[in-house]
Amino acid sequence: MVRYDARILLWSLRSHAMAKNSPASLKARNERRAYWKRTIDPSSFPHTAVKRCISCNEMKECKWAATFTQTGHPEYKSRCIECQKKRYKEIATKKRERISKNAKRRRQELKIKYIEYLGGKCSRCGYNRSLRALTFHHRTRHDKERDLSQMLDWSWERVKAELDKCDLVCFNCHMEMEDEFERRKNESHKN
Repeated sequence: MVRYDARILLWSLRSHAMAKNSPASLKARNERRAYWKRTIDPSSFPHTAVKRCISCNEMKECKWAATFTQTGHPEYKSRCIECQKKRYKEIATKKRERISKNAKRRRQELKIKYIEYLGGKCSRCGYNRSLRALTFHHRTRHDKERDLSQMLDWSWERVKAELDKCDLVCFNCHMEMEDEFERRKNESHKN
């Protein structure tokens, strides 16, 4: 490995032969940066540098970005450590919101598919006005492999096998069935 403060090879940028951001120039630039990353010893230079943070506009320590410029100088992050942490939290929050929206949409699409598979209405009273009010009741609890809400990424064959163990019922009918099950269970314990 070459030390950072040792000789740094100068590469011809060949700017006259390639456009500034053409695929060929980007490839050459990335190859030079990869070369420096392979050859320069990371312990030979400081991993923090005092720079002006682009978020708080103050001179603070910024971490090494684990990359090098095409001329072999270490690149440092443009935000100080505190601002970088805040930025990561903001990104995570936005990503979480997007993932939540996508997951909600996916759950809704799958519930519609499951409801259509089971007939589209309550098997006891025929209710079909609100999809949110329709639920899946497992006929026998010991056959239940998992809740359908936890099977979002399962194959359709496995989900169908689980749906075949269920009745599609509205929320009111489902609660009546659960109460009936509890009443029978309590009576069997008394006897």
